[in-house]
Amino acid sequence: MLKSKLKVILAERNMQQQDLLKLMTYPVANSTMSNIVNGTIPKLETASDIAKALGMRIEEIWVFETE
Repeated sequence: MLKSKLKVILAERNMQQQDLLKLMTYPVANSTMSNIVNGTIPKLETASDIAKALGMRIEEIWVFETE
């Protein structure tokens, strides 16, 4: 199961969703970003854009966890 660490990462960096959207090459709708931050797994292209905007790898943001 994939788990998102995006909410924690944004909090650690004192960033809001809007700050992340401004850094993205292909920003998504506010509602989509809200869903992603709250745990929805994004399309690969969006995940890649978010990771690039944060200077991270995708697998640092979305991690595979076994139950």
